[in-house]
Amino acid sequence: MRILKTLMLLISIFPLTIFAGPRLLSSYPALMKALNGGERVRVILHYGECDLFIDGEKAESSPGAVGGMDMETFEWFPAGLFGDHPAFVVASKSVLIANPIGDGYVINYVKIRVEENGSVTVTARYLNPQNYEILMDETFKTQIFSKQNEGAAYFYADE
Repeated sequence: MRILKTLMLLISIFPLTIFAGPRLLSSYPALMKALNGGERVRVILHYGECDLFIDGEKAESSPGAVGGMDMETFEWFPAGLFGDHPAFVVASKSVLIANPIGDGYVINYVKIRVEENGSVTVTARYLNPQNYEILMDETFKTQIFSKQNEGAAYFYADE
């Protein structure tokens, strides 16, 4: 009888493991719990819903592009470590891509900084792969998406 109960339990749980999808992380504590727990975390950015800054000046609008990256390598810094700054986590990625605004290839560099208040700053740069000259430099600002705000940074952990 115990074997039958165990088998029934396994059969009832098995479909959940097959169909489990990504879990939305809608706060800084949820993001940090997932990262510190060794979970695979991915961020999807809806740039058109962010505030765009070029050379420190806020642009009238942002491009309607969407991008994403895994937060494979990250660093967390406690509040006050760098003066009066809040706690934050940072991750970045560089990938060689075909230049979408010109010919040839560029290094697409993206850095994400998430502060404990839920603010998200994204630095996006195109670099010349031969001399690392900055060809494009944009900063986007938003919040972690939750049902209580209009944040444009969606963080997910795989289940």
